[in-house]
Amino acid sequence: MRQNQNIKGITIHGIEIKVSCYADDTLFLLDGSVNSCRRLFHDLGTFAKFSGLRPNIAKTQAMWVGHGVEERTGLCEELPIQWTNRMKVLGISFENDLDNMSKNNFEGKIDEIKSVIKTWYRRHLTIYGKICVIKSLILPKLTHLLSSLPNPTPEFIRGLDTILYQFVWNGKRDKISRKSMAKQVQYGGAGMVDTHSYMQALKVSWVKRQLQSDNQWAKLFECKIGFGDCIWDRNARSLKNFSRRIQFNRFWSDVALAVAEFKAAYGDYSWDEMSSCSLWYSDYSKFYNNRIHSWFSRGIRFLNDMLKADGAIMSFEEAKHIYGIAGLQFDYDCVVSSLPRIWRTANKTKLYGPLIDPSLAFILSKSHGAKHIYGKLVSLKIKGHVHKWERKWNEVFRDIAWNEVYGNISRINSMRYRSTQYKIVTRTHATQSLLHQIGVANSNTCNRCREYEDNIEHKFWHCRFVQIFWNSIADWLTANQILENRTNLSAKSVLLGLGAASTFIGHVILVAKMIIQRREHLRLTEVIRWLQSDRELEEVVARVRGDRRPFVEKWEPATEALS
Repeated sequence: MRQNQNIKGITIHGIEIKVSCYADDTLFLLDGSVNSCRRLFHDLGTFAKFSGLRPNIAKTQAMWVGHGVEERTGLCEELPIQWTNRMKVLGISFENDLDNMSKNNFEGKIDEIKSVIKTWYRRHLTIYGKICVIKSLILPKLTHLLSSLPNPTPEFIRGLDTILYQFVWNGKRDKISRKSMAKQVQYGGAGMVDTHSYMQALKVSWVKRQLQSDNQWAKLFECKIGFGDCIWDRNARSLKNFSRRIQFNRFWSDVALAVAEFKAAYGDYSWDEMSSCSLWYSDYSKFYNNRIHSWFSRGIRFLNDMLKADGAIMSFEEAKHIYGIAGLQFDYDCVVSSLPRIWRTANKTKLYGPLIDPSLAFILSKSHGAKHIYGKLVSLKIKGHVHKWERKWNEVFRDIAWNEVYGNISRINSMRYRSTQYKIVTRTHATQSLLHQIGVANSNTCNRCREYEDNIEHKFWHCRFVQIFWNSIADWLTANQILENRTNLSAKSVLLGLGAASTFIGHVILVAKMIIQRREHLRLTEVIRWLQSDRELEEVVARVRGDRRPFVEKWEPATEALS
């Protein structure tokens, strides 16, 4: 059908587009003539005779696109085609009103998201469990739309964030700032999705598709949007200006704006990376919004192009001889003087072979997916952010190795233990002091000793009944020659979880804190019972994985103690 001259498609800038196949859906784009329509169905009928694959004409939909669609009527009335103003292809509803098309597609997903949340709302999941539901069941409902359509309104994103965080916090106000939540677990966060950065990362990933594809849409982009030029190596400021220039195509305007945001997130380049940066539309010369076109066309495109073989910057005469550029000495001196001093004075090495902007190379570094792009965008959003709880803990203990604290949390395999430790470290555990502060409890004193204020430190360490509990655990560990030094069970190591969870002692501490959280009466026998249950479970997991070494290293010291 692509070769049939009697079937005319839509032609833009000399590129004719007739057909697009998406899985089991086939979409034909015709010029709107009766002849093309009839020839198309004639050829489909001929194809059916030989293949046995007969199109269902009664289910076939047709829609006019472009200007003046309200005045047009159907074609080929002898065919039972359904003429409509809206058509769904791969889950996306297409219509002529582009603004309403994006709005209707996104708003239709909100009810689906609320339905999923309702299913999981009363299952008493941990924070990590809820975030897992969001990533695996909710975001996939939006991924295709966010990747294929212009961005939804900021109000939609804010409303979506509200729905997701209400699910995480059981309909209550946020207990941890959203910047902290968006950080990865090893940096003190919970790995919560930042929806804006997720949306922008999906848009940036189109740069890779556009540069590596030779399909018709990529060629059309170069003619209609890119104007025959590679615009992705420009700096953030120029890309924002470019985004405003192509407002006639909201999708690619959003892509350009997302790339500009990514360029800002990528950070400053080292002096050796600067050689691969574009000389024009760059943050590394004063020509950040234009270029000397004759020099660009002659081959002076990157900072590296101005270097001699020994790494020194060419003189104007040398540049004229090699590139054949025109202009004045003054012009060349202006370009050189606008370059970063750190680059001009450094011992540079001239690079050979194809050059690519470092930020663009980062986008292209992964064969598929946008996870690495998302990570960069989130890093910009949380740059310089300090967790509020770190300041409070620093008033209690000195020289806290926060990397070790967060690293130990990320290595806890059990979500219930990880969630408990995370709440302790972030000081969001529901102590009597916190409940009294928000008006839920009548008193802020400890429910066990009835003497002191029940804050995190008191509940899990300083309470006299809790101290008796910890001493009984230390005696049991010492008697079984598992704990050599009782100082390993200090307030700092217990509260912040500085003992590695992969060791038996670290696991004992986690179990003890879980029992302190859940039980009114604290007994050593219950700790032993929990440990026996956990050992049986981890043994099954090790057997399934076919690797018993970590299991043996962790549990072998307690073989006699748990027998």
